[in-house]
Amino acid sequence: MIRLSFLFIALLIFPTLNQAQNDTDPEVSCDQVETDPDTYPEFFTGRDGLLNYLKPYSLIPLTKKKTDYPVRIQLLVCSSGKFQIKEIVLSDAPFETLEVESRRLVKMLPAFVPATKDGKPVASYYWIQLNYKPQKEVVPEPQIILIPME
Repeated sequence: MIRLSFLFIALLIFPTLNQAQNDTDPEVSCDQVETDPDTYPEFFTGRDGLLNYLKPYSLIPLTKKKTDYPVRIQLLVCSSGKFQIKEIVLSDAPFETLEVESRRLVKMLPAFVPATKDGKPVASYYWIQLNYKPQKEVVPEPQIILIPME
């Protein structure tokens, strides 16, 4: 809960982190999307490497358990390997902050290895699932602060 509160405060301070869902990066333009490529896009160290790459940067702990709060992110990976976030699906995740955290993490990723068709790089879609570990809610104890009166 403390981490979620910290993330919420960070979003208020840095409003550029909280962008509308399905936004696209104006610097990334993709060719025609190939729906049936010979090979699909991949992270340069594979799916497990992707999770290991993101774990140290996550403000909310990531886990491999599918029973935790899953957030699915659809990327459009261009033939250059650059990508756009196309969709974020929260499924059972109860917190909108998980969407914001997922978007922040994905934007930190380097370029992907693009899909190929007939040996040439093509644009194609790629799904990432991030599973967030539930945090125990911490309720702060009320404190009494005495202020001396003059």
